[in-house]
Amino acid sequence: MTMAETVEDPHATSGRRVLVLGAAGNLGRRVAASALAANHRVTAFVRSRATLEERWRAPLPAAMRVVEGDVLDRARLGPAMRDCDVVVSCAGNAFDGDSFVQLFDAVASTAEAALGRGGRVWMLAGLAVLDIPGAGRRGLHLPGVPRAYRAHGVNLRRLQRSALAWTLACPGPMIPATDTTGRFALRASIDTVAVEPPGWLRFTPDIALALFLKSKVPTLTATYEDVAQVIVDRLFDDALAGHRVGFALPAGETLRKAGWRPGRRSAVE
Repeated sequence: MTMAETVEDPHATSGRRVLVLGAAGNLGRRVAASALAANHRVTAFVRSRATLEERWRAPLPAAMRVVEGDVLDRARLGPAMRDCDVVVSCAGNAFDGDSFVQLFDAVASTAEAALGRGGRVWMLAGLAVLDIPGAGRRGLHLPGVPRAYRAHGVNLRRLQRSALAWTLACPGPMIPATDTTGRFALRASIDTVAVEPPGWLRFTPDIALALFLKSKVPTLTATYEDVAQVIVDRLFDDALAGHRVGFALPAGETLRKAGWRPGRRSAVE
């Protein structure tokens, strides 16, 4: 798959068992909803069923099983994982630095024990962990990038040591879909930021590279719903196993997240 492609998943199937960790969160509940719409059997793993019910803004679907627990509790999480075909972890906050590393490792370790070699897992990072095409660098150490983002590099190396069939979803800023933002078929990229690099990019100093990426943020901003749709559409795509995935809007489209800046935590939306 090349940077600008939106590709149909030849391995897409319905009726599989999908475990969504952090299903009460911004992205997690959209993943759960998209998986239900695709006729998958969804288990929502949450700290609090009451919180999920409040944020779902409708009666919980009868087809969705809810398990309450902490993802750091392997005795609780392991059995839920063993009863599924794929784990999608949206738990935690990607800006939490060391505590996010701890959570990430706990999920990966539990999945390794519960699912074994080749167990299918999707996990979450930020776009700074992606390679910048044509530049031979990543966003993690560029000027202005919060130090907390370096945790994503630690998490990537953790997955690269794993025998899981993992995919690391690396979206940019996300906003909820509304009547005015609409929905888009996102472009996807493997291991790189989903931008077309100018030829001079490889020669530019880090500060100019950081400014270039900042200028591309409106095309790298997507709705939670659209990112969730890509994940659900590609849940069992073998071509994405062992890779990072970036997201971008269709050419010519832009979105903006009000008040966004690198490392800023999102409110529940």
